[in-house]
Amino acid sequence: MFGQRYRGFRPVIGAALAVTLVAALFWAIHLSPAPVTAQECTCTPTWTWLPPTATPAPEINVPIPASAVVGRVLQDTLVYWAPRPDALVPMVLPAGKTVWVLGLDAGGRYYKIAWVDAYLWVPREALGPNPDPVWHGMPLPTAVVE
Repeated sequence: MFGQRYRGFRPVIGAALAVTLVAALFWAIHLSPAPVTAQECTCTPTWTWLPPTATPAPEINVPIPASAVVGRVLQDTLVYWAPRPDALVPMVLPAGKTVWVLGLDAGGRYYKIAWVDAYLWVPREALGPNPDPVWHGMPLPTAVVE
């Protein structure tokens, strides 16, 4: 009695498995959503492809005086719209970027810079000379600017 297996159990499992597989196959064929087909695009792209190493230079729309020098951002720094701590702009200049430096504020604590289409201010200790082959580490202007 204990040594014999129940032989009628296998066909029940096989039949249940077969019914489950048939139901899954039926659902996959008849009830699954229709495949999405690609539609043709009739639009013309308005962008220009650039090689991976090229980056477009931003257009500067503010006048740059002849006394301005290109300086390098030495550390990630906050930017201000006026030379005072409560005039914070929600932007950070990353270290390594170069900017046009126009001069210092009356207190000598902020440099005025030209950035894309605006004049902004950054702390004096955040900028330094640009050592590239064009500017050769030229000192930043120390003239007082408005």
